[in-house]
Amino acid sequence: MSEKVVQRVWEKAKVGGSTLVVLLLLANLADDHGYVEIGYRLNAVAKQAHMDVKTLKETLVKLERVGEIREVTTGVYQILTGRTIGTMTKPD
Repeated sequence: MSEKVVQRVWEKAKVGGSTLVVLLLLANLADDHGYVEIGYRLNAVAKQAHMDVKTLKETLVKLERVGEIREVTTGVYQILTGRTIGTMTKPD
């Protein structure tokens, strides 16, 4: 869990409602660079968000579309909330 990423989402997110809940769940699972692997946890994340997997996937697409996250590779996302291109880093 990265408290830094969670705090950034609380302060800078451009979404609300259930979409914000999903973003906060991702932030809670992310490392300090904002990377989170959820490919194998879709069912668990969907359950925590009180939605089915299909709705979770639709929410992830929405978050990508509004620029809050990006899919780095299948099932691995980076949270971009409150970041600029120059501050994005690659994981170790």
